[in-house]
Amino acid sequence: MNKVLCSYYIGLNDKDTHKQEKTTQEALNIIEEIMDSAGIDSYTTSIVQGHYKRELENTIKLDIVGIALSEYYINLIKGRLNQECIMELCTETDCNFI
Repeated sequence: MNKVLCSYYIGLNDKDTHKQEKTTQEALNIIEEIMDSAGIDSYTTSIVQGHYKRELENTIKLDIVGIALSEYYINLIKGRLNQECIMELCTETDCNFI
């Protein structure tokens, strides 16, 4: 069954201080709260490392199947984690829940 898979790469370095101000667990809790408020109850988070503007940072990868986050919820995450941007990557995929 064709569905959309959207991945969001959320860096954890603060856009102003260029260092991680919130712990990774605090950031995960914020994302969980926002997903709950959006009514999204199925998603996956992974902790990865990313580079943005030549800075290494801890990054949360958020994968959601079947729906893309609205700009409203993306902006909530950006605001709560003080991020300059979040990378969104959405692709069509064959996905089944078996």
